Amino acid sequence: MVVVIYIWLVYFNNLITAFSRPISDIGQPNSAASSGSTSFWQTIKGSVANLYEIFTDKLHALGDILNAPREYIIKPPQ
Repeated sequence: MVVVIYIWLVYFNNLITAFSRPISDIGQPNSAASSGSTSFWQTIKGSVANLYEIFTDKLHALGDILNAPREYIIKPPQ
């Protein structure tokens, strides 16, 4: 759900950026328009890489917990 909301926000950010350009620039082909999609994909790649890093960090932390020495305190009934 977070990924969908993030993509939605990036889409609207690019949409607002396209509408905020001056009118004189709208009719002319612009390299910024083509770099907008590149920037979008770079953002998505960066986000996926960040999510993967968080996931692997959590997985390593879980592995550390499972490999930690275990201590059991057994008290005789009184």
